[in-house]
Amino acid sequence: MNSSANSQSAEQRLRALAIVLPQAPKPLGAYIETVQCGRLLFLSGTLPTEGGTPRYFGRIGDNLTIEDGREAARLAALNALALARAHLNSLDRIKRLVLAGGYGELSRASKSGRRRIGTPGRRIR
Repeated sequence: MNSSANSQSAEQRLRALAIVLPQAPKPLGAYIETVQCGRLLFLSGTLPTEGGTPRYFGRIGDNLTIEDGREAARLAALNALALARAHLNSLDRIKRLVLAGGYGELSRASKSGRRRIGTPGRRIR
């Protein structure tokens, strides 16, 4: 990463990359999407949704491509950032990401998907 990227704030970096965050998604179930405990912010339910509707259904290798999986992960990440911004009023207040998780499970991927992305039960990094 170049030094100018390190000197930019999170909000400046998003603008420089021309990334526009969506509206913070509303929960699709009975849960609270953001909870702050002291200086920690916990997010829940950051799915790949657009306009309150899930965009991707299925398994990679069955009815979804690897590219669909990448797009779903990107959309879920943008939704997570949008939730954090809505709660904190600015992403510049975030100092560190402690843990990131997702719903994609390798063990649930189809056989052809597993052949392309790895062995079941192993962590993907």
